[in-house]
Amino acid sequence: MVPRDGAVIQILPEDGQEDAVYQSIKDQEDEMHATVYKKEDIPEHYHFKNNRRVMPIVAIADEGWLVVDKPQKYKKSHPGGGHGYDNRLMSMRPFFLAYGPNFKANYKQESIENVDIYPLICKLLGVDPAPNNGSLSNTEDMLKVNINKRWNLKPCAYNTD
Repeated sequence: MVPRDGAVIQILPEDGQEDAVYQSIKDQEDEMHATVYKKEDIPEHYHFKNNRRVMPIVAIADEGWLVVDKPQKYKKSHPGGGHGYDNRLMSMRPFFLAYGPNFKANYKQESIENVDIYPLICKLLGVDPAPNNGSLSNTEDMLKVNINKRWNLKPCAYNTD
């Protein structure tokens, strides 16, 4: 199984073929402009390999490249950008701006990872985060000191008729 295109391609080889498929693709890394990993070898900074949905072989395209099955389709219409590349690249670093009563004024935060935003939002909402790869310790310096308010969130429903 190979998804059609993108910066991250996951491959599920037939039973007993994992090593052969991996080596075949690994031998073509330069031509593919991608780095190929076995699931267990995916670098930790991707926060990716411990998910049960990750296939045994993963190829991550080099910056500016996509892995595609039909290149002619991209000659007509290219998205002009993408996601899923190495998260250490400057092009993959988002702009993060926070404003509100719980944030320090004129505070400049060093670079953070996207996974660290979830625990920050949970802290602001006063909810316990589900298990995740982020850490509040990477973002809590941007908060004012006493953020212990629990929001009185009520469930809502709507009718689509």
